[in-house]
Amino acid sequence: MSIVLQNSKHHLHYFFRARHRRGHGVHSPFAYRLIAGIIEEEHPYYCYAELEARRAGLKAQRAVQEPKPEGFQCSGRELPVSGSDAPTGKHCLTPADARLLFRLANAFSYCIVMEWGGIDEITRLYLQRASSKLEIYQGGQESAVLPELLYCNANLAESALSLALEQALSQKTTQSLLVLAGPHRSAGAYRCWQQLLTHPDVRLSVEMKRLGLVFFNPELQKNHYILRR
Repeated sequence: MSIVLQNSKHHLHYFFRARHRRGHGVHSPFAYRLIAGIIEEEHPYYCYAELEARRAGLKAQRAVQEPKPEGFQCSGRELPVSGSDAPTGKHCLTPADARLLFRLANAFSYCIVMEWGGIDEITRLYLQRASSKLEIYQGGQESAVLPELLYCNANLAESALSLALEQALSQKTTQSLLVLAGPHRSAGAYRCWQQLLTHPDVRLSVEMKRLGLVFFNPELQKNHYILRR
């Protein structure tokens, strides 16, 4: 089966399984607050307009000064990734997804973030606006750090992404949140996402088109939610 057909197949699979809009059908109080109160929150926080103006300025500046490297862009729209061995590189989140990371970091008071695969400059600023104390570390380099938010960018070769997730799991705590940016970005990324969900410590997971969230708190009910977002 061709890469294009593989990617189309799992995108359709996601589309037809997606549900739980506005928390409908969600019985867990924590999951309901997460979905209805954070993921689908529409309040325009003070920093959104400022940071999106910054994004537009950077985009215009780079368009003049630099040619775009293959597989990288900052328009807020995704580029296709060719195969599971796509080149490593930073991939900019859409404004909606960067805002969601901001709300997650703000709601759970995260201060320590560990990343694999890169965080683009605007998303980094969104996270730092959530808390003046927030620090971002590169994954695999600070073994003594106990990260609260683990961020894995799926714009990696499948083997590299699998290794990144393995490292993230080795450094998580029961209170950590693992975010996979781009679980449906390629067939290889989706295989890594599915493998992640089989980990015995995963309790609550939320699957969206461009972000996957995984919580490990053993007090949470074990559930997997698929949102059309």
